[in-house]
Amino acid sequence: MKYYPICLDISNKLCVVVGGGNVALRKIKNLLKCNAKVSVVAPDVIPQVKNLSKSGRIKLILRKFKKSDINKAFLVISATSDKLINAEVYKIAKQKGILVNVVDLPEFCNFILPAVVRRGDLTIAVSTSGSSPAYAVKIKKELELKYGPEYAVMLEKLKNSRKKILSEVKSQVSRKKILKELWKKL
Repeated sequence: MKYYPICLDISNKLCVVVGGGNVALRKIKNLLKCNAKVSVVAPDVIPQVKNLSKSGRIKLILRKFKKSDINKAFLVISATSDKLINAEVYKIAKQKGILVNVVDLPEFCNFILPAVVRRGDLTIAVSTSGSSPAYAVKIKKELELKYGPEYAVMLEKLKNSRKKILSEVKSQVSRKKILKELWKKL
């Protein structure tokens, strides 16, 4: 299947994670990095998930998944080892028109999550369209070595320079030329 790559703004949007283990924790942390409002539903959770709840970073619902848990959700991730729950989450989310990802089951997803390298505002995503997530992670690790923390600093400088150029230089042709010259210097 071919996926349409996008970067999605989930800040202040309700994102529900069904499951409370290590895989769910990884998904929760990534959602929090993007300023999502995270709600977690699971009968049992690992201590790190409980700690996120105690600190007020997530809402934790300690029970089995119910259909109503995703009523106002923008996005749902099911990260359980229970195939029946995963299938139910997918079915309900799909019926409600909610974005849904069931971890490691592309057939139960209307979106998949790439392996991601972040350096400040720089985001590099790698996907194998579900063919081999482990290979995507291998490529991600190679990219992490190539694109170090200095790229976050460089991009911050570019962002500030671009704002200034956009506000001070009226000609689009001139702006483009100045920006290209700026990129060459960095």
